[in-house]
Amino acid sequence: MNTMRAGMLPGTVAREGTPMASRLAVLALASVAVFAATLVALHLLRADVSPLAQGISHYGNGSYRWILPVANGVLGIGGLALVLGLALGVAPAGRSVTGLVLLGLWSAAQLITACFPIDAPGAPPTLAGTIHGLAGLSFVAATAAALLLARGFGRDTRWAAFARPAGALALALLAAAVVLYLLIEPFAGLGLGGAAQSVYWAFLLAWLTCTALGLRQAAVGSSTQTR
Repeated sequence: MNTMRAGMLPGTVAREGTPMASRLAVLALASVAVFAATLVALHLLRADVSPLAQGISHYGNGSYRWILPVANGVLGIGGLALVLGLALGVAPAGRSVTGLVLLGLWSAAQLITACFPIDAPGAPPTLAGTIHGLAGLSFVAATAAALLLARGFGRDTRWAAFARPAGALALALLAAAVVLYLLIEPFAGLGLGGAAQSVYWAFLLAWLTCTALGLRQAAVGSSTQTR
C-alpha cells in the first residue's frame, strides 16, 4: 500500500500543482496589465511630473497620489504569485532557487513602496521616503532574478518556446539597469533619470509577461501529459 502511494505521488502532485500554476500565471499577467495601464493613465493625468527627469514614484505625490500605491500593491501580489507559480511550474533541473528568492524580494519591495511614498522634490527627508528609497534598490534583485530564472528555463522542455525570448529580455533588462544607475547617480545632471527608469520598467514588464505566458504554457503542457 505504501509502495503504491509512493508511486502515485509524483503524478498526483503534478495534477494538483498544474492548475494552480496556471491560475497563478493568469494572476501575474493581470497584475502586469493593471500596472502598465496605470502608468499610461498617470502619464496622461499628471502633466506636472516630468517623464524625462522624474521617476514614476513621483506620481505617488500630488493629485491622484493614491493610484500608484494601489498599482504597486497589485504588482507586488502578482510578482509573489509568479514566484509560487514558477516553483510549481518549472522542472527541478531548470529551477533557480536563488532567482525565485530574488524575485520574491522584488515583489515584497513593491508592497513596501505602496505603503511608503517617496519624498516630494524639495521636501525635507522623511522615514517613509528613506524606506521607499531603500525598497527602490530592488531593481537590482529583479535584474538578477530575471537572468538566473531565464537561464534555467532552457533546461525544461516545456519552456522551449519561451526560454530564448525570456533570456533576451533579461539581457536587455540588465543593460537598462546599468543605464538607469548611470543616469540616476554619476550622470544625474543630465536630467534623464525618469526616461531611463521608464525604459527599465518597459523591459521588466515585458519579461514578467513573457515569463507568466511561459508558465501558463508549461502548465497547459503538463496538464495534457498527465491526462
